[in-house]
Amino acid sequence: MPIAKTFVSHHGGDLVEHVLPILRQVAPYGVRPWIDKQDLGNQIGLRLGEQLRQAIVGGDCSSVTLFLSKQSVKRYWIDQEVRWAKEQMDQGRLRILPIWLDPPGSFELPESLKDLLEYKEKKVLWLEPHKDKGYVEKYVRSMLESAGIGRDTQELTLHLGHRVEALDADIPPEWKDTPSIDLRMSPDTNHQAFSPTCEEWREIEDALRLIRKIASSVTKLNVCGKAPLGVGHIIGKIWEARHASRPFTLSTFNNQTGKVFSVDSDFYGTAMGFDPTTSVPAVRWTPEIVSASKGVIVFLAPSDKMDRFLKDVEAWNDSQPERYPILPVPFQRGDVEDYSTARGIVLDCVGSLCRIRSALPVGAPIFLITAYLLSIAPLVSFHLATLGPIHFFDEVKTLHSYRLATEIP
Repeated sequence: MPIAKTFVSHHGGDLVEHVLPILRQVAPYGVRPWIDKQDLGNQIGLRLGEQLRQAIVGGDCSSVTLFLSKQSVKRYWIDQEVRWAKEQMDQGRLRILPIWLDPPGSFELPESLKDLLEYKEKKVLWLEPHKDKGYVEKYVRSMLESAGIGRDTQELTLHLGHRVEALDADIPPEWKDTPSIDLRMSPDTNHQAFSPTCEEWREIEDALRLIRKIASSVTKLNVCGKAPLGVGHIIGKIWEARHASRPFTLSTFNNQTGKVFSVDSDFYGTAMGFDPTTSVPAVRWTPEIVSASKGVIVFLAPSDKMDRFLKDVEAWNDSQPERYPILPVPFQRGDVEDYSTARGIVLDCVGSLCRIRSALPVGAPIFLITAYLLSIAPLVSFHLATLGPIHFFDEVKTLHSYRLATEIP
């Protein structure tokens, strides 16, 4: 099943000032646009009309987002794209999502649009960003539902494209047939050093919460792609084990090994009751230090990488208005090559945090910094809802510093 995608029918003169800002708003929610200027990049020499028609009629798009303005309704290609889309809509294969850039009734509609959008008759619902503050959620819901993602969805794949340069999401073969959403911070590509700002972290969390709300019956969530670790932690936090009302499985794809790792709601009791002292003898802290602290920085990392990353954590701690004790907690499994190793790391990390929380004064925060793989992050935070307050920090790669991504109260 292809990634949820919408064909963007627009006038080029509206693109920069009006269309792209709206697409930027909805990109974190999984609205993956098909835009001629970026999706036709490798189609030089082919007829434009054939390509546009193929994208609407025979491509992966499940909807057409129609941007309406005084300029766009006069354009030939808009008229033609609407005709192709209406043919598919009449056959139940496509949904048209009208978005008014200029107010309805402020200009004359062409004949091709009157039977679809006549203002007085209101034959279809539309969106008006200039006056409806809730249009983002309505747009996201409609776009995802047109792709078959809604309240009845049982399995869902999230492709994290925040650090993926390719426009097309690469879904693992195991999940090719599941409904899939491509999550990014913009309709354009990003780069390896991308580190979300504080405002962007809030956008990411809000978007993931809405997706969970829309697909409220999901019992199997799959995560793949590349993103900052904090994105993985937010996913585990939102789809966390304690509140699973039915059996639930969270699976992640390791890009380095091509392996799928997973935990489920049944694994929750095992992880929360695990004693890390039985398998992690090199923990570099004592309960006495923790019990006397107003908060601690916990750094979870493979033992072979601990010293290399720890110096950055120490330098960041020294630069903060208030310093806290640093608890380096290494786990012995550096290379995550199989399913059992991944679950072992989850046990080590969750067990260590349980032990630290039991020694801390009530209400003292844990400031969590990690250096494990993205595929491990959701699996760990999936278990931490009862161990708050936990503040998850994400690395700002260009500065060798850390920024708050999310927190468990």
